[in-house]
Amino acid sequence: MGSKVKNNKNNTKEERVINEEKRNELILALKKKYELLKKKTGLSVDLDDLDKEFIIKDAVLKEGFVPETLLWFLRSRMIDYITSWLGFLHALIIPNPHNLVEVTEASLFNDETKKEIRKLISHIRFLSAENSVVSLSRDDKKEAMMIDKLYKNWVEELKPKIKSLVMKVRDNWKENI
Repeated sequence: MGSKVKNNKNNTKEERVINEEKRNELILALKKKYELLKKKTGLSVDLDDLDKEFIIKDAVLKEGFVPETLLWFLRSRMIDYITSWLGFLHALIIPNPHNLVEVTEASLFNDETKKEIRKLISHIRFLSAENSVVSLSRDDKKEAMMIDKLYKNWVEELKPKIKSLVMKVRDNWKENI
């Protein structure tokens, strides 16, 4: 499984079939390894649910192999995605005064909403710090618990609130077209 899976329009039909077979083998290997880790660690979130939120299968396909340290890989993927929202959130409460986009978007939110945005930032930073502590433990069960925690926090709390902010920003830009 160490070779990268490449598929482009210049491949012959035979190469595309082989690549599709390799892709399927890789996804099957991922599913098998994930299910073994679920049994071993008590991980509760399903792979398909993780994939829906954090695009896990595509990340593994891009790597071209299933990582030996799959729990670490999953946590890293999840926390990278979650923390990627920090720049957007930060700009909503402290925009660069020389950036028209940031100033415009920040002006959409009142002080009360900005307090909620600060709480979101704190929530994300807490999860990031907690994830770092777990990384240092090298304990599979703690890693599994962190994956479950990241997933639950993302789906139940962070994503809905961020989505609401993004929609407000989108709607404002739509009004100004």
